[in-house]
Amino acid sequence: MKLTNKHKCLVNLEKDYETTIKMGDTELWFDPEFDKERNSRCYGEVVAWPRGATARGSQISGIKDPTGKRAYFWYLTSNARNAANYPDGRFHSCDLDQLFCVVEDGTIVMNDGWVFVEPVVTTKIESTIYLPDNEEVDKNWGWVRHRGRCEQIGDNLSVGDKVFFNQRCADLYEIEGSRYYVMRTEDIEAIEP
Repeated sequence: MKLTNKHKCLVNLEKDYETTIKMGDTELWFDPEFDKERNSRCYGEVVAWPRGATARGSQISGIKDPTGKRAYFWYLTSNARNAANYPDGRFHSCDLDQLFCVVEDGTIVMNDGWVFVEPVVTTKIESTIYLPDNEEVDKNWGWVRHRGRCEQIGDNLSVGDKVFFNQRCADLYEIEGSRYYVMRTEDIEAIEP
């Protein structure tokens, strides 16, 4: 399939919302209607990629035609308004500036301007009952684990840096089995020396 808009790709989500939680070998089912945004599916297989893809007016440097690969993106991509029924199936349209990364051969390849920050865990609550948020995390500090190129920041930011960021960026995503705050590079306000 050829796309006419070089700022969007098409993804297959399999389902719009997460409806299960794994606890060891046990799988628990729940109704995502309680908090649809939090339970939105934030990853899917890229089924169509535009030629000359660009995002926010700049070339996407790290990602080369990821058709057939898993991509992670902003939670509103799974919104029903972004879905369309094509002859090949039902796909969602994803703005390339809201695509965080692609997984190629088990490696996370970041989109320009995005950063994954591992949260600082301050308290872990032990319980025999499953609690979705059974730990407290610092919503202003974390460690950079993955980053894309960004012209505005240059080389000041490195993987492994402990960084300070605004609490409005404190949305946790699960990406390839790890939880990260996902934010734009410009949302990082300081690096701890």
